[in-house]
Amino acid sequence: MYGLLTITIMFFLLLAMDLSSDVKGAQITCPSYCSICTIGSTVCITDPTEPFPLNLDPNTTGLDITYKGEDTFTLTEKMVSRYRYLRALAVIGNLSAIDNNTFSTSVHLQILIISQSRLKSFPDNAFGVFSSLKNLLLPRNPMMAHIPTNIFPALRHLVYMDLSYNNFNNICKAESVGEEFRRLTTMKGLSLAGLGKLADCKNISENFFLPLIHIKQLNLSESAFFHGVQTILKPLTNLTDLDIYNIDPFNECPRLAGDLFGNLSSSIKYIQARSWRTNEKREPNCTITEATLKRLGHLQHLSTLDFEYGNGIFGSTLPKGLFQALPQLQQLHLGWCRITGIEDGALSGLHLTNLELQGNPLGNLEFWVNGRNLSMNTTDIVVLKQCTITAEDNFPFYADFIIRNFPALRTLDLSKNIIVRLPTFIKCGSLCTSKLNLRINLHSNILSSLLKREVNDLCQAFPHLDALDLSNNCLTVMEAMCTSLTDLRLNENQLYTDTKTNFGTIKLLYRLTRLDLSGNSLTSIPADLFNHMSELKSLALINNLLSSIDNQQFVFNPRIYNLDLSKNSLVNFPVTALGNNTRLKYLYLNTNKISIFDKSFIHFIDSAPRLKTLRIDNNSFDCSCDQLY
Repeated sequence: MYGLLTITIMFFLLLAMDLSSDVKGAQITCPSYCSICTIGSTVCITDPTEPFPLNLDPNTTGLDITYKGEDTFTLTEKMVSRYRYLRALAVIGNLSAIDNNTFSTSVHLQILIISQSRLKSFPDNAFGVFSSLKNLLLPRNPMMAHIPTNIFPALRHLVYMDLSYNNFNNICKAESVGEEFRRLTTMKGLSLAGLGKLADCKNISENFFLPLIHIKQLNLSESAFFHGVQTILKPLTNLTDLDIYNIDPFNECPRLAGDLFGNLSSSIKYIQARSWRTNEKREPNCTITEATLKRLGHLQHLSTLDFEYGNGIFGSTLPKGLFQALPQLQQLHLGWCRITGIEDGALSGLHLTNLELQGNPLGNLEFWVNGRNLSMNTTDIVVLKQCTITAEDNFPFYADFIIRNFPALRTLDLSKNIIVRLPTFIKCGSLCTSKLNLRINLHSNILSSLLKREVNDLCQAFPHLDALDLSNNCLTVMEAMCTSLTDLRLNENQLYTDTKTNFGTIKLLYRLTRLDLSGNSLTSIPADLFNHMSELKSLALINNLLSSIDNQQFVFNPRIYNLDLSKNSLVNFPVTALGNNTRLKYLYLNTNKISIFDKSFIHFIDSAPRLKTLRIDNNSFDCSCDQLY
């Protein structure tokens, strides 16, 4: 939930974000390929020779340092004070100590991340008295045996704290820890994931979290708190987000979770109770039943329930009325739960926006027959990837089933199955024809052809089909395509075998704004292929075998802002192909066989008003003096 276990922090968002409103912690991302690089006023240093740089611009506002040296080092006030405008600092590596007053001059520091260190403790006055720190992240510091409560008094503006995956094995016995939380009056988010797995928390006080009555987000996943989790959460009356994946009440016997559910605050909106352990010996009565979920009935604000990876947690079939106590649910994640069937009415009455059933062995018969009378009302997204759906003729998809049971459907995800033919969508009549801008994802199946009758059925059933992802299939022939499409992805197929039929089909898609034909081994493109696509904005032709581009190839596409021709065999690029395009922002010509750019190309690049990115690396340039222009 918090996305902090990888210690990836997005520095470039720092200046634009209001940290007081984001209690999940800011993230900073630097390119992995660089040793020293600058993003705005943020400096990313990976594997530096020195543990802390002292030769950078003093006005630097962000530092992300990953030190892989074997020697330990101490963070001192002299190091940090050089960068008096620091707003974010990440130090990952062999930090062993922090001196007194290290951050006393860092009046602008809002994010501090220290991870994978040899740090044992913090000095009492590390932060001074005027700390503006809002996010303190101290995950995965194995030598830190005690929660550094001595620094709590200085954290007057703290919004989020991450203490996950440390060795606080005494946390449940330290009576003062819970009391010390009282000093963190502004904190809204706390992660204690993976803490003290060997700790004895059976007798933990039910008032442990009482001082944190204002907390909204709490992560106790894989922690020692499972012994008392049913009672210690009761005082958290403002809690909205709870992560408790992989804790024993679910892994050992899910019915025990009823005690936990019954004690949760009615303010809860999000529960993640995933299980990453496979329990093959789960007893029949150790499943989450309708009675268990009824304990959630008082959670009037619960909108998201996540039981992903709950192997067998619901048994093999979702029974009728299972979720009837939770009509307010908007997102339901039941992926990888070993569900083989869904009884009629199992999901009736819900107003979901996202139903995720990926990775369950539903097949065709079990889901589409047993689930024929589902009533999902407002579902926007249905995810059925990796469900072994084959779409054989005996088990077609029926448009009436989709439209009647998912009347607000926006996205149908059928990726990563073994679908061999385009699913048969049969129109049931004008009254139930979908009027929605639907997106269908068939990525990573084994489709080999799109027959005209199959495509016509699809287009008639969903006349407003907006986006279709057919990438990473085995397509060789497209006899037809829905002209309503604005987004079509055909990358990683084999469309080179019948260019006349395929290109003739693509020519008719005059509404397209995005088209991806990458990875199809195309050797040439008809000069008029894109002539009727006046709305085209993004075109990808990556990793083909193109050796040339027609001089007038894109003159009828004045809206193109992203053109990617990388990883081809182009020997030149005529700028006349772009006509008088003034909207181009991204042009990729890298990894081709270009030796010379003539003066017209240089002039075009100089005068392009919106161009932000031009890549021409990895070409065979002629670097003789004749090309000095």
